[in-house]
Amino acid sequence: AIASTGMVVAALEHTDGTASNTILPSGRPFSFAPSLLSGAAQLRRRADEILATPGNLPAEFDIDPSRVFFGGHSFGAPAAVLA
Repeated sequence: AIASTGMVVAALEHTDGTASNTILPSGRPFSFAPSLLSGAAQLRRRADEILATPGNLPAEFDIDPSRVFFGGHSFGAPAAVLA
C-alpha cells in the first residue's frame, strides 16, 4: 500500500554489531555484541547510517530530499530524531 503512493521504505541493517547479527565491511558475519559501542556512540553511528541511506539508494529512485521522512522504533526512534 505504501509503495503505491510513490513512497520508498528502507529498513536498515545497523553496522554497530547490536542487531541480531550484522555483516562487517570486510564481509565477515558478526553476532550480537552489545558492548562494542557506548550508548551515545551507538546512537551517533545509527544516526549517521540513517543520514547516509538516501545516497546509497539506486539512482532510479530519484528521491526528492524535501520529502524524506526518517522514523524508527526502540533505539531507532532517538537515532531518527538525532539524524
